[in-house]
Amino acid sequence: MLLGLADSHNLFVIFDECYLDMMFNGTTHASPLASGLRRNVVACRGFSKCMGCQSWRCGYAISAPSTIDGMMRMMDPLYICTNWTQHAFAEYFTAHADDFVAHCKNLNELLQQNWRILSAAFKKRFNWEPLEPNGTMYGMFRHQDETDIKACERALQAGVGICPGNVFYGDVTSPPPCSGWVRIHCGVSVEKAKAIAAKLAEGPQEGI
Repeated sequence: MLLGLADSHNLFVIFDECYLDMMFNGTTHASPLASGLRRNVVACRGFSKCMGCQSWRCGYAISAPSTIDGMMRMMDPLYICTNWTQHAFAEYFTAHADDFVAHCKNLNELLQQNWRILSAAFKKRFNWEPLEPNGTMYGMFRHQDETDIKACERALQAGVGICPGNVFYGDVTSPPPCSGWVRIHCGVSVEKAKAIAAKLAEGPQEGI
């Protein structure tokens, strides 16, 4: 539907597929390019999430040759030389592709294990309903507080930091006070996840 709308209105569609390698429980990502390259569709992928190297700014785009050519004509004057980290990645993937596959498998197992630990701990402490993720390094909870910030304040009082869901909704300069959601980060060691769960277990159950 989206691609058909783009075709009929001569629009470009840009997909952020940075979490492509972080899928759980056999879930697969249905890329819009699976059926072939399209001139008006660009898929942006990278390694900042799955490799934990956000500041390296290493990624790539996939589209039809004519579209990539147009993109490169704009990009080349901006980037006179290739970042050395991109050379490092090129050497790594050339010689160690199997290691990358194993890394992603281990990473996804770690994130899922941490989610199981943390989702149970947050639900028990605050009675927030966890939303089971299909991938990524984050987890969401449905809360019953007056605002998202109130929910975050409760978490801070319990000794943990979380993200209010309203920052992802509406006008970024004036977000709605309550989306009903908060977000946590699961990209930590198992020991850290267990320490967070233990911290939450120190206090009384809330919201029962």
